[in-house]
Amino acid sequence: MHKSADRLFYDLSLIRYCDDGHPDRQIGTRRRSTGRKDHDSDWRQGSDRLKGMGSIKSAVNSSTTLGWQVADWVAIEGNFTAPLTDSQGMQYAAALKFSVIDTTTDTLGIATTANFGDSRYNNLFYGVSAKQSQRSRFNAFHASSGLNSYEADISWLHYFDNHWSGYADFKYTQFAESIRKSPVVTSNNNTELTLGLLYTFK
Repeated sequence: MHKSADRLFYDLSLIRYCDDGHPDRQIGTRRRSTGRKDHDSDWRQGSDRLKGMGSIKSAVNSSTTLGWQVADWVAIEGNFTAPLTDSQGMQYAAALKFSVIDTTTDTLGIATTANFGDSRYNNLFYGVSAKQSQRSRFNAFHASSGLNSYEADISWLHYFDNHWSGYADFKYTQFAESIRKSPVVTSNNNTELTLGLLYTFK
């Protein structure tokens, strides 16, 4: 992340997307996925319910973030993600991030994010084409461009000593009303809790 003296900052990076299109890291939150298949899988996200929908290929994307550090405890960020290989459409995000605690031993942050996609992206992950409808149990569905979800994220990082640290991340996702109408979406919302232990070599 590059920051200027006037609190304007930007970030340009490459992100390798997993099969379900979610990046390993994204504005406001961290997302982890081993991919999505149209059948049950022991090591990838998938379900037999999606049979006939097919898999979504991995892709390399560029991610650009531009933000404004309003104060030491709050920042506003905008992000857009563009595909460099397999064209999966454009993604956009707007986030408001708060630093609640920032000490030598603990960091606690809260972020709220609105996620958007162009028509290609939203249809790829939430739509059902005519061919997919023929092969699967779902009726055809067209997902228009625009807002697809909101997110609220709370993350905590604690340093036990110079080498060991632990983290916890809780994320709540609420799908947009237009996306909830998709036949492949089985729930209006989703929650995710991630716990981890880190060791740093020094």
